[in-house]
Amino acid sequence: MDTSVRHTVEFTLIGDLFPTRSFHAALRYDTADAFAVRMVFPTSETLDGTASTWAFGRELLATGLDSPRGDGDVRIRPLSAQHCLIELRVPEGSALLTARTASLRAFLEATYALTAPGSERLPVDWETLLADTASGRDQGQDQDQGRGRGRGRGRGRGRGRGRDEERRAGRGVRIGRQRGTS
Repeated sequence: MDTSVRHTVEFTLIGDLFPTRSFHAALRYDTADAFAVRMVFPTSETLDGTASTWAFGRELLATGLDSPRGDGDVRIRPLSAQHCLIELRVPEGSALLTARTASLRAFLEATYALTAPGSERLPVDWETLLADTASGRDQGQDQDQGRGRGRGRGRGRGRGRGRDEERRAGRGVRIGRQRGTS
């Protein structure tokens, strides 16, 4: 049984400082991380020549095709009946991308065939859960001095909260630069 989906989608990068251009990037989904989708940019399409992967909520992508969504590093909204706009933000600036809505919906439909919306489950780390229970540690605390998980820390980039929490909240998590991946 398949547990992942990979679609290649054509994006158009819109820019003021450089010519607008089209390129292909991969959208990936894996049932092991059922809340998230990943957008993988090839090395030829990044400024520093390294592959870049962005992870964000599948629900953010789905709802952003119909109305503006996202309050963090990834924002999605309809641009026209046929296209949507995806904004990826980092401290150094932002990238505005357009894509055909039908291509993104086809990708989402393929993910729904693997995991229906609403049936996603968080993986349970039984060893940690049992160890925390046995030690009496509060499940909602980080292990660093018992501080609670951060509110507002990291501007929605996965520093203050767990990555699953960030994706469900509609915030993107840039996985980082990955040399040699595509």
